[in-house]
Amino acid sequence: MTGFLIVDDHPMVRSALATSLQRAYPDSEIHQAGSLRAAEEILAGNAAIDLVLLDLNIPGAEGLSGVASLRSRFPWIPVLVVSGYDDSRYQAEARVAGAAGFLSKAAEADELLDAMGALLRGDNYWPINNGEPPGTDDASLAEMLATLTPQQMRVLELLGQGLLNKQIAHELDIVESTVKAHVSAILRKLNVHSRTQAVLLAQTMRFR
Repeated sequence: MTGFLIVDDHPMVRSALATSLQRAYPDSEIHQAGSLRAAEEILAGNAAIDLVLLDLNIPGAEGLSGVASLRSRFPWIPVLVVSGYDDSRYQAEARVAGAAGFLSKAAEADELLDAMGALLRGDNYWPINNGEPPGTDDASLAEMLATLTPQQMRVLELLGQGLLNKQIAHELDIVESTVKAHVSAILRKLNVHSRTQAVLLAQTMRFR
């Protein structure tokens, strides 16, 4: 029996995905959650889940922090991001966060089944440009990272682990407003518009 967990804050979306999965895998067990916390509780109490279908915008997660959080706590379970954002940039960010695949909510049912089959076989699924991070000049990126203070580098590292601002504040023993100030400075210095993009740039440099 194959176990699935659908994580989306829209009940109609969860229902539609569950129906498609039930038709393709009639013997499967399908769980549903409307928030990151609910998803984590289900995963912690059920070892029979083989795959998670995760929306990006859910309560309890900021951007792709939900992906990173699930991957850090349950690294053996692949995560397929199912999102309304379907360009290559979001796919690249999802890949850096630890997702095994990406699927647009506008995709046809056949594409959903292709993605599911790939992940259940242990493969990845990246329909646009293989989900590769966008190209960045190494020298320019190194210069930008060098402008970060040691504390800002530590905050960036914790962002990459999927921690929320309040969790970072606890980890570094500082107040949450200071974390927010560090994050704003990081975004400005790296010339990006989201915390996930900042993590993406840092990860890109790390793996080169």
